[in-house]
Amino acid sequence: MSSSKLVQSTARSLGLTQVAPAGVAYGVVDGYLAQVQLVNRNNAKDLKILVRHAGEGKEGELRRAMDESPEVKASGIEPKQVQIDASTAVLAVSQRFLLGLPDEKVVLSRVHAFLGAIKSVSRPEAQTCRLCVAAAPGEPVLLAGVVDRICPSCTERLESEAQQATAEYDSRPVNLPLGLAAAVLAGAAGGALYGGVMVATHRMLWALAIITGAMVGYAAVKGAGKGGSVVQAMAAVVTVVSVLAGLLGFIAYQIHQQVLADGATVDWGLFLAKSPQLLVSAGRDSLFSLGGGLFGAWTAIKRASPPKFQAVHSAPKPSGA
Repeated sequence: MSSSKLVQSTARSLGLTQVAPAGVAYGVVDGYLAQVQLVNRNNAKDLKILVRHAGEGKEGELRRAMDESPEVKASGIEPKQVQIDASTAVLAVSQRFLLGLPDEKVVLSRVHAFLGAIKSVSRPEAQTCRLCVAAAPGEPVLLAGVVDRICPSCTERLESEAQQATAEYDSRPVNLPLGLAAAVLAGAAGGALYGGVMVATHRMLWALAIITGAMVGYAAVKGAGKGGSVVQAMAAVVTVVSVLAGLLGFIAYQIHQQVLADGATVDWGLFLAKSPQLLVSAGRDSLFSLGGGLFGAWTAIKRASPPKFQAVHSAPKPSGA
């Protein structure tokens, strides 16, 4: 079963029938607000289960209940997989190396053991609005990505503020020349880092290409004044070119060392003119750097995307649920 299908199946088994576009399933389980979603951890995806509770001041007691619960221990939950604060408890079901996430039966046993420990110490939160404490007995919503209860008037106010923020952002002028200049400067720094590490270690690291993408995406938005499709495309191209330029710098270093040993000098004008052929002749090194550059470009695209101002998400229950 794929990770996304596991989320859907787990959510259905728990009765979480509302689903946000980002794949967050949320609702009410035994009176407790809860949500299930996939989260990135390094190169893996973990299953995250968040439960809201009214246990302010009982964090230590709740942690002890988790540590001492026979059901929690039997389910395979490790202490490091549980995070607890005054209003939420979070369980992470970790992806196993080469094996993926556990099957639904194991996940549900952990969730029920986790919820049982919460019930032994803390009660569900009152059905009141998080913002104004007015009664909010309706369906839960996602507030800034976390399941919560918000009254209709606060929901309307937040949606209005989000619309105003979106309109203000869209109306900002975009300075493409400054954005390009900032992106090129960041790309030059990233390319120098990529090539410099190659010179020092004779190793190529995709992580540096991804860092370059993050730097370029951030700089492009800062320079242009806002993100958007044009800024994203610009940042992606600059990232790929910067990473390949870093590889070209490493090739230049190798040629310089060889020519210097022969007592000659490099014609750098000819070197630049022949740089496309040099990259082609580098073969696998160029392909590897291109792959890293594409991953970096994807990072740059994400960093240069316009922000999403939607603060509240509510979803109707699917028919037949």
